[in-house]
Amino acid sequence: MGTSDIIQEAYKDKMKNRLYGLLREREKDGEWEKYLDTILIELAGYDDGAKSIEYYTLYAKLAACRYLSFKYYRKTIFECMNLFDRVDLKWVILMKFMLKEWTKMVRLDRKEFRHERKKNLIKFT
Repeated sequence: MGTSDIIQEAYKDKMKNRLYGLLREREKDGEWEKYLDTILIELAGYDDGAKSIEYYTLYAKLAACRYLSFKYYRKTIFECMNLFDRVDLKWVILMKFMLKEWTKMVRLDRKEFRHERKKNLIKFT
């Protein structure tokens, strides 16, 4: 099992735990709708190349949870947990990794730019 497979499995477990947390929030009449929205926002941000039929099924089922009675809500959440095992996340993880690395490079470039600018200002004064 490669590093990307380990990351993919860890991400799937994280999302399944979030779905389970969503179920617990509804059981205790917490702010489950806000929690649901955060999950849907994260799913909406997936790269188009990563979206498969399983992804669209997962998204549609989760979006419909807002309107279901608790009996069907609970069943749907468990179905979504199983669907996460079939969603191909390699593109998603790759895109997140690339974005993270790009952000680091931009920060370093800014820091180096400020450092060089400061150094040049000191030279000329």
